[in-house]
Amino acid sequence: IASPDIDVLHKQLQTDLEGMSTSCFDAVDPKKVEVCPRIGFAGQFKLSGADNPGIVHKLTSVLARNSLTIGNMKTSHEEAPFGGTELFTMEGRAVAYEPLTSTFDW
Repeated sequence: IASPDIDVLHKQLQTDLEGMSTSCFDAVDPKKVEVCPRIGFAGQFKLSGADNPGIVHKLTSVLARNSLTIGNMKTSHEEAPFGGTELFTMEGRAVAYEPLTSTFDW
């Protein structure tokens, strides 16, 4: 995008993306732009129970709907002590980067 159009683009992004923070940079030299995201929220999660299809998808969907990403995660399986069922465990760290939205309420 040409330099004179940056302000126009930034104003349009602010209007169209209400509730989100936007930034536009002149990036003729990409090394001029330094992006260092800061964590605004971090929390641990652990899910244990009978293994079933879609369990990882369900948790990650809930995290995404709440503006959270996965910082790290590990999963494991083990045989249940009674009943021959597989037990599934997933644990990790969920994070949200600044700026947090005005509706963020964990």
